[in-house]
Amino acid sequence: GTAVEKSKIGNSVGVVNMSALEDAPITNFSDVLQGREKGVMMLPNGGLNGEGASIRIRGSSTLSQSNEPVIYLDGVRLDNTMGASFGGGTPSRLDEINPDAIERVEILKGAAAASLYGTQAANGIIQIFTKQGAISKPQFTAKVSTSTSSYPEERFKPNSGFARDQATADRMAGLFPGNSGLKPYEVIQVPFVSWLYDKGKNQSVSTSVRGGAPGATYFASLRYLATDGPFDESAKLLGKPVGAADPTKPGANDKRDQFMMSATLNIIPTDRLRIRLSTNYSQTEHNTIQNNNNIYGTTSLIQMGKPEHSTASNATGSIAFATARETTYRSLANEGENTTISLQTSYRVTDGLNVSGTFGLNTTLNKYTSLTPFGYNVDGKVASNVQGSLWKGSNDKKVYSMDVKADYSLDLSSAISLENVAGFQAFQSTHKNLEGGGSQFPGPGLQVLGALGAPGNPYSSFSEVIEAGFLAQTRIGFEDYLYTTIGIRQDANSAFGSEFSTITYPRFNVSYIPTTHIGQLGPVSTARLRFAWGKAGQQPGAFDQFTTYLPWASEFGPGLSPGNVGDPSLSPEISTEIEMGGEVGLFNDKIAFDFQYWD
Repeated sequence: GTAVEKSKIGNSVGVVNMSALEDAPITNFSDVLQGREKGVMMLPNGGLNGEGASIRIRGSSTLSQSNEPVIYLDGVRLDNTMGASFGGGTPSRLDEINPDAIERVEILKGAAAASLYGTQAANGIIQIFTKQGAISKPQFTAKVSTSTSSYPEERFKPNSGFARDQATADRMAGLFPGNSGLKPYEVIQVPFVSWLYDKGKNQSVSTSVRGGAPGATYFASLRYLATDGPFDESAKLLGKPVGAADPTKPGANDKRDQFMMSATLNIIPTDRLRIRLSTNYSQTEHNTIQNNNNIYGTTSLIQMGKPEHSTASNATGSIAFATARETTYRSLANEGENTTISLQTSYRVTDGLNVSGTFGLNTTLNKYTSLTPFGYNVDGKVASNVQGSLWKGSNDKKVYSMDVKADYSLDLSSAISLENVAGFQAFQSTHKNLEGGGSQFPGPGLQVLGALGAPGNPYSSFSEVIEAGFLAQTRIGFEDYLYTTIGIRQDANSAFGSEFSTITYPRFNVSYIPTTHIGQLGPVSTARLRFAWGKAGQQPGAFDQFTTYLPWASEFGPGLSPGNVGDPSLSPEISTEIEMGGEVGLFNDKIAFDFQYWD
C-alpha cells in the first residue's frame, strides 16, 4: 500500500524497527519477529539448528490451506513456504533474508487490516523494508559476533528402567557406572539424551557501506553466518562413535553455512521522479540429523529407550527400528538459493497526485538429499536399507509481482480532507518439483543415483497460479481527529473453479483521537480509539478445482486410480474480522499502553 500516518488507520499495524534491536542477538529473520509484537507467534518446528519457525498471526484461519502470512520484501511478494526436505529439519525461506539489511518490519494483522491485499491475505501481511543510502561520504561498518547454543536437556527426563532378573541387573551395572550391586526391580535413571548433545556455536561476519550524493544514494551489505548446532559430531555411545566420528562411513551433522548479499540504489533524476532498485541474494547449506516425527529420529528413538534393554551395541536401549547410533549415519542436507529483485518507481504528476509502481521477482531453488550409506547397520539392529539408499529432490519456485497505484489527496475545506487510492496488482507463481532415488548401493563409497541397484519411481510436478485484482480506497478526515476509511478489493485467481469468476473483499475502519478533539483529559495526554471491519481470502490449491487421476502400476500394466474429486464452482475461503482497540498515553506519555479486541 501507500505510506500513511498510523493515527489515521482504524486497524492495528505492528512495527518492528531494527534500530531498537541493535544489541539483540539476531541471527536470522525468525529472531527479528520472536516476541516483538503481540498476536504474532513464532512456532519452532523442531528446534534444531537452522530449522525454520512457522508464523501465526492471531492464530489459524484455515484447516485445509496454509496458515502462513503473505510476505513482501520491498514490495515484492516472496515464496514463504518451508524449504523442502526428507525426514524433518525443514529450513525456512524467511531465514534466508539478510537481517542486517532490514530497516523495519510492518505487520498487518488479520482480515480487517489486509483486505486490500486480496485472496491470500486472510492470514495477515508482513512487509519488510530494507535499508537505504544517505547523502554522505561512504560510511563503512563491520561486525563480528560469536555466540553459543545448547540443547534444552533439562526438558528431557532421564530414561528410567529396572531389571527383572539378576543377570540383567549385573549387565546394567556394568554398562552404567555408579550402579554397582544393582538388584532386580531397583529403578535407575540414565540421561541418554545428554550423551549426544553439547554446546553449539554461531559465528557471523558482516559488513556494509552506505553513502551517496544529491540525486543518488546507495547501500550494500554482505553477511556470512556459520553455525554448528548442539549435536556433538564427536560423541560416543558407550565408547562407540556416532556416524560423523566414524572414519569408515559418512554421518550426519547439524552444521549450517549461509552467505547473504543485499544492495539498494536510489535515484532521483528530477524532483518528480524517484527510482529504487534493490536486490537480495542468499546461498545456504543446511544439514540436520534425523529428527521430529520419524521412526529413525535420533532423539525420539532415545526417548523410547530403556536401560534394561541396553547392551554394548545398543547403548540407549532401543526397542525397535534401529539403535540411536545407527540413525546418526542417516544424513539430511539442503542447498538453497534465494534471490529477490525489486524495482520501485514513483512519479508526482501534480500536487497531491502520485503514480507508483513496483515490479519484481523472487526465485528460490532448493536441492535436498537424504543419504543412508552402505552398511550403516553397525550395531546389527536396523534391517531397513542396510545396503544404503539415496533420495534427491529439487524445488524451483518463482513469484512475479506487479503493483501499480495512483493516490490523490486534497482538502475539500479547512475541516475536511480526502485521500484516495486506486490500483491494480498481479502475481504469477510457478513451482517445479523433481524427486528421484532408490536403494541398494553395490558397496561403500558409491553415493550417486547411478549406482543404485533398485531405483525407485521418479516424480515430477509443475503448477502455476495467477492472481490479479483491482483495489480502491477512500479516507475522509475531519479536523485531524476523525478519519473514516472505506475500501474494496476485486480479485480473480486461476485456482478458482471455472464456474466461479471473481470475489470482492470490502473493508471499513474508523480512527478517533479525542485528545486532539477535546484536549488533554486529566492525566491522559494522548488517546486514540479505533474500529475496523473487513474481509480477506485464502485461495484453494492450484489443482483443487480439477477432477484428477493418479498413475497406477500393476502386473497387468499401467493404469489410473481416482485422485481429486474436483469442484468447478470452487471459491476461496473467506475470513471476516472485527477489530476494536486504542492507545492511551498518561502524564505526557511517560506511561503508555494499548488495548485491542478482535473476532
